[in-house]
Amino acid sequence: MVVVATSSRVEGRSLIIEAKLTFNTPTAPFDQVVSKRRTLLMEMLPGLERELCKELRDEGVATREGVDALALELRAKCLAGPLGHDVDWYADDERLQKAVEETLSLARELGPGGKKRAVVLAKLESGTLRRYGFEPAAFTKSILKALALLEDPNPRRSEAGLVTLGDLPKEPLAQHARSVVRKLDDADGGVRYMALATLGKLGSAALARYARPYVLDKLADRNDYVRKEATETLGKLSPETLAQLATHVLPKLDDHQSNERLAAVEALGKLAPSTLAQHADLLVRMLDDPAWSTRMAAVDTVGKLEGAMLGNRAEAVMRKLEDPELHVRQRAILVLNKLEPATIVRHSDTFRALLAHLVSGVRVAGLEALCRAIEIEPALKARNIKAIRRLEEDPEREVRKAAQAVLVKLGLSFRNVQVRPVTR
Repeated sequence: MVVVATSSRVEGRSLIIEAKLTFNTPTAPFDQVVSKRRTLLMEMLPGLERELCKELRDEGVATREGVDALALELRAKCLAGPLGHDVDWYADDERLQKAVEETLSLARELGPGGKKRAVVLAKLESGTLRRYGFEPAAFTKSILKALALLEDPNPRRSEAGLVTLGDLPKEPLAQHARSVVRKLDDADGGVRYMALATLGKLGSAALARYARPYVLDKLADRNDYVRKEATETLGKLSPETLAQLATHVLPKLDDHQSNERLAAVEALGKLAPSTLAQHADLLVRMLDDPAWSTRMAAVDTVGKLEGAMLGNRAEAVMRKLEDPELHVRQRAILVLNKLEPATIVRHSDTFRALLAHLVSGVRVAGLEALCRAIEIEPALKARNIKAIRRLEEDPEREVRKAAQAVLVKLGLSFRNVQVRPVTR
C-alpha cells in the first residue's frame, strides 16, 4: 500500500492534508516522496497568508497596505526559515513536523497580539508605522519589554507588563488588546484582574470587540475580585452596547459578595434612562441592601430615572432620608431635587415629619427637602414655619445651622440661640 498526498489546505490553525491509498502498485521513488513533502509545505503558505490577512482585517487596526506588508513578512520569514531547507532535509519525519509547527507559529505570531508582529513593527520608522495603521507609541522599547513580561512565569512581572500597557493612550493600547485578552486565562487571579483593568482603559468601541465572550466569561471567574472587575469593565461600554449585555449583569444584584452587588448597580447606572426603566423595580430593591455603599449607588442609579418613572418611586427614595448612613441621606436629597415639582410638594408632610426624627442627620435631610417644597409652593411656608423654627433650638449644632440656612433661603430672619446639649 502506498499513501500519496494529493493536496493540502489550512483551516484556522490546522493543516489539512488530503491523500489517496494505492494498493498493489510499485512504490514511488524515494526522491519523489521527499520532494512532495516540501511541495505540500509550500502549498500551505497561501492559505496561511489568507488567514493572517483575515485576522488583521477583523482586528480593524492595520490599513490595507499594513495587512499586505505583514502577509509579505510571513512569506519572507517562512522561506528563510522552515520552508527554506534543501529538499532532502524534509526526509526526516521529525524535521517535517518541526517545519509545520514553525510555519504555523510564524503565522500566529505575526497576527493580532503576536510577539513577532510587535518586533517587526518596532523596527519601522514612525511614518511607515502610521501608513500601516499602527501608532508609533505602541511599539517603543518599553512597550516591547512590557509585552515580553506578559510571558514571564512570575505573575507579578506579568502584572507589571499589563500596568505599563495600561498607561498607554487608548489608541496605542487597542493595538495590543489581543495580548491583554490572552492574560484573561492566566492561572493567577491577580493577572486576570489586571488584564480586565487594562481592557477597561480601552475606548468603549474597542472594548466592545472583546466584551463578548472574553469579559462576559470572567463574570463567572473563581476569584471574586476578578468577577467584580469584569462587571465594572462592562460598565465602561457605551450605553447601547451595555443594554445588549445587561441580562448578564442583573444576576449580580443577588450576589453574596457586597462588592459585586455594588459593581452591578453602578454598571446598570450607565444605561440610558429608557433602558434603565426596564430594571427600575430591581434597582429600587437594592435601596435596602445591607451594604451602605450599595444603597448609596442604588439611590444614584434610581435617580437617573426620568419623569413619572422616578416620581412613582419617590417614596422609596424618601425612605432613604432616614438611612443610618450620612452619604446615603445626602444622595437621597440630591435625587429628590430631581423630582417633578408637583411630586415634591405632594410629599411635604413627609418631609415635615422627619424634623422630629431622633437622628440629627435625618432632621437635616428633612429640613432641606421641606425647604425645596416651600420654594416650589410658597403657600406651604405658613404651615411649616413653626416646625422649622423649633429646630433653631435643636441640641445639635448641625441641625441649628441647617435651620438657620433654610430660614435665610425662605427670606426669614433667624435667632442666634445658645443651646446646652442634652441627651435625647
